[in-house]
Amino acid sequence: MYELQSTAPQLRRTALGGAPDIQMNAHYRTHCFLLAVVVACRPHAAPATDQRSEPLVRSAEQLYDAYVRDVRAGRRGSIARYYDARGALIVVGGHRRYYSRAAIDSFYRGPWQAPAFFAWDTLAFDSLAPGLVVVTGQFRWLRRGTADTARFIYAAVVQRADSGMVIRMEHETPAPPPHK
Repeated sequence: MYELQSTAPQLRRTALGGAPDIQMNAHYRTHCFLLAVVVACRPHAAPATDQRSEPLVRSAEQLYDAYVRDVRAGRRGSIARYYDARGALIVVGGHRRYYSRAAIDSFYRGPWQAPAFFAWDTLAFDSLAPGLVVVTGQFRWLRRGTADTARFIYAAVVQRADSGMVIRMEHETPAPPPHK
């Protein structure tokens, strides 16, 4: 097992779905957001072509196509395989946690409930570096037994692994209500 050295608040690794160890304050969230923007917007050499057929981006798109099929079908035993074998940093509604792959698998096989409806909206895939793709967009989720579809803002870092593309970091935040 490895430990990363960081000046950021350290989190204990706990079971998925438990109470967060810390809540990020607004200042910390702002710094994280700005860092993500800087990384995503940093200047880099343009690819030889502007085609969307870059193999790395295409592999990431295929990962999300398969992921949506498994979530919709409620394939509890398949969902954890979309995450890195070393685990993933998952941020939901401002709560940041590192989860092992085993914890992610335990969550999807245990308390997780398949949605009545799930769809990705406006997903964008951008290659940041060799073997690394950032995914941004939104998704809609309808919990079984409810009438309202929830909308979420989504961002993830996907990387190449021996098994293919995997999610290494994922961020989901409830989207603000649409303007009327």
